[in-house]
Amino acid sequence: MITFTVHDEVGLVAAVRFLDGWLPVVAERLSQLLGSNAEEVNVHVVLSTAAVHARRFPVDTAALRQLMDQSLIDELATHSGYLTLEVPPATYAHGVATRATEALHLPPEVAAGDAVICVDVETIRDLARELEVPFEALLGRTALHELSHVLRGHVWEDHGVTHGYVREGDAQRDAWQVLADLLADPNFAPTARAGRAAQVRLAAKQPSAYRHFGHASPDRYIWTRGLPEPPANWVIQPYRRLLPLTREPVIELPVRTGVKVGTPVIGDHAYLAGEGILVGPWVMIGRADVPHQPHHGETSATEELDKHLGAREQYAWLQLRPAPRQSATRHVPSVLRLSPRGELLADRIPNRLLSDLKASLEDAQPVLEDLADRLRQYQMALFQDAKERFGAEMAVKLFDPRRYEPFQES
Repeated sequence: MITFTVHDEVGLVAAVRFLDGWLPVVAERLSQLLGSNAEEVNVHVVLSTAAVHARRFPVDTAALRQLMDQSLIDELATHSGYLTLEVPPATYAHGVATRATEALHLPPEVAAGDAVICVDVETIRDLARELEVPFEALLGRTALHELSHVLRGHVWEDHGVTHGYVREGDAQRDAWQVLADLLADPNFAPTARAGRAAQVRLAAKQPSAYRHFGHASPDRYIWTRGLPEPPANWVIQPYRRLLPLTREPVIELPVRTGVKVGTPVIGDHAYLAGEGILVGPWVMIGRADVPHQPHHGETSATEELDKHLGAREQYAWLQLRPAPRQSATRHVPSVLRLSPRGELLADRIPNRLLSDLKASLEDAQPVLEDLADRLRQYQMALFQDAKERFGAEMAVKLFDPRRYEPFQES
């Protein structure tokens, strides 16, 4: 179990309160991502001024060289002082994960050898203003990046201000993924969205080691300036049955791209329609050109559509995580005018219809239980019909219970 002790040397009570809520959440998500089962460990987080942080971690040109592409270093070798002048430490050393030593002059509660994350909150405040993102978003993203170094064990293997080209890239990718995961958490979704924007913009000012993340993600490029629009709402008719999808922690669905109706982006909300009901929302946390975990149902659907249209279509595979509280309606509003199921399109819900739709939604659980009950009755009717037509042995083969495991109740 990971616990945190925040030491405030600056007097930012609001920052301490934010980190008290933020750190346990991102630590849990990061542990799940890394498959880490850390034993009891307490991580100290020290908030300091820019002057104190600079005294603790002076500029290290040798460490900076490890964060640059070697080809660039060779090309600019004749330009003395380039690395220090053109890449200010404030852009990459405002957060440091390391082991505590007496030389750092940390608060007395921090023992030598303890894992510690030192954060320059003054520089983060100035950077947040420059990047046009909230202070908490950049503070939380910085703490998350440094926590990755702790959980990956980097702080136990070296004592540097930074941890080398590859390891800084690892921490960037970890932060990017955890922030995507938090888009489905209503308590932290705005901070996560702004944190991803901050990461994109700050990376343009940082050494090249910090730019290796999210290249397959569309929002890697839409947040270079200004925050994106509020999340849009979509309806998707999945090719597979709806009920099994509602029981998965993350689902992956294909939709066609390059069509006039548009395509969902990271952070958008999706409602799924099928079997006469509408349920949601799910939050889009990722998107790729190919599926991460292909399912026969979806891949067959894309192949059938390509064959029907006589051309190979382009698809975006959306990764969707269910919102903590989902709702449903037994009657899909006709005003939504959904595209046919087999066309694999995402239909955007106009804002003028959204309030009417939400008014018709109710708690999803009884709706889904009713759907499961109707499916069981339908399957039993099919089984009885097959039994009468082909005999019990053939009926069992046709209706293998394992095929319907998602619909069974414990």
